[in-house]
Amino acid sequence: MYQDVTCVDLASQISQNSLRTTLLFQLLNYCTGRNGFQQESFAQFPRLQHRLNCLLFTAGEEAVRLQELEGNTVTIHTGLTGVQNDTQILWLYGSEKADVNIVICQVFRGETKTEYNRDRFRDRLQLDRGSGSLTIRNISREDSGVYTLQIIRGSFSVWSFRIKVYAPVSKTVISKAEKRSRTSNESCSPVCSVENGEDVTLSWYEEKERISSISRSDSSEHLHLPLNRTFLNIYTYTCESANPVSHQTTQLNIAELCDFNSDQSSVHCCGTVEVVVRLVLSAVVVLAIVTVLLYHFTSRTASDGGLARKSLLFTAGEEAVRLHELEGNTLTIHTGLTGVQSDAQILWFYRSEKADIKIVNSQVFRGRINTDYNRDRFRDRLHLDRSSGSLTIRNISREDSGVYTLQIIKGKTSDWSFRVKVYAPVSKPVIKNQPGSRSRKHSVSCSPVCSVENREDVTLSWYEEKERISSISRSDSSEHLHLPLNRTFPSYTYTCCSSVHCCGTVEVVVRLVLSAVMALATFAVLLYHFTSRTVSQTG
Repeated sequence: MYQDVTCVDLASQISQNSLRTTLLFQLLNYCTGRNGFQQESFAQFPRLQHRLNCLLFTAGEEAVRLQELEGNTVTIHTGLTGVQNDTQILWLYGSEKADVNIVICQVFRGETKTEYNRDRFRDRLQLDRGSGSLTIRNISREDSGVYTLQIIRGSFSVWSFRIKVYAPVSKTVISKAEKRSRTSNESCSPVCSVENGEDVTLSWYEEKERISSISRSDSSEHLHLPLNRTFLNIYTYTCESANPVSHQTTQLNIAELCDFNSDQSSVHCCGTVEVVVRLVLSAVVVLAIVTVLLYHFTSRTASDGGLARKSLLFTAGEEAVRLHELEGNTLTIHTGLTGVQSDAQILWFYRSEKADIKIVNSQVFRGRINTDYNRDRFRDRLHLDRSSGSLTIRNISREDSGVYTLQIIKGKTSDWSFRVKVYAPVSKPVIKNQPGSRSRKHSVSCSPVCSVENREDVTLSWYEEKERISSISRSDSSEHLHLPLNRTFPSYTYTCCSSVHCCGTVEVVVRLVLSAVMALATFAVLLYHFTSRTVSQTG
């Protein structure tokens, strides 16, 4: 077809013929010896080869993206095996578009010849002919760009790879901010700083949860991020600088950074471990005192079967024990009692916003134990253990949520209260792409959003590996929960989780305080009884 024209003329004709793919392959076959033209002649026309490369890559599929740390050795794996010996292999490179030959490997007169571009990459390139993979040693940020592999053997195959090389992030530095106004309660305000770079993010972590972060496109300015927390001794705080391939962390040493021994008045906040140790020691001391006093008291009131002791422990009217259960399960409300007297009367009451009823009545009449259950409300789902007073509820439902009160009557009445909350199983979250496209300047065209049917105390969360990075909950259960994954380069494993939230840190602390108050109240009652008995004996 093209016997009387040169390859340059052919390229010119094709460029004027709407870049037809068929003509391109005919030109390729012609210039590589398929139609009698010598293969070495193709290398004699660098301008022709450049034009051919440009024509073949005008459509260009999206390149595979790779990220690497500066100074490392990177191998661009093609995934191929057993490339034929007579195949011509070309690697091209360009910062925006691959247009410079860096590797040419072909067979000429039975001998394999491989030429490397030593002006640009010196001696840092290595080709694997068996797979076509390319290794770059001591890669630098200047090596970022598009790498294109061409394998020519009858047909023409192309692979593209876009490599982004990053410098290691700098070490973070934690310093103390300038003094605030006298009206501020914070006498020490840590600030974390780092030298900014491409795609660098600076973050504060409270234990393992990220609480704040900052990043800027202007890499000429340093990044500064204050730690906006009032009590710095309660948790462990860590500052991290990171880019897609490296990270650096610095842990906050508040004692070293902030001078708490200055002349100014300050408040000492003990850490989590110290709080737990103090609570445990306090509990041990209180239990020891209570045990001694109870031993003395029970020696006097053993004939009451131990119920008088229990009545003393619960006369302070403490907050009901809280229990949480999943709808459809079997729940046993354990009382912690053993050996309840066989002639004691046991009553269970149920109270909610819609009902206040007696649900169990067990007593001894003429030497026979009679136990009556409320079958209108709970049908045949209740069972009483007389030896401990524990109550079992089968197939529990959300309508069974409420306060359950146990009364044991034997001369005097002892009360125990339990607040039961029953939850429905949470729905399975669904991940979809957020509707609406982003701006063209944004490199990510997919924005995942996790959604779930909202219910009581339901929390929807995103996890990056095992770390929770965002969450949402709403009291209005009529609306679905929606939570977008705000990540620019989602290169980790992300999991969306819907769960029922029972109680937070504040609620736990409140319950510990209430428990301590209960222990003190019990101690006061027992101490009063002991002293009154001693006074009566001395009198």
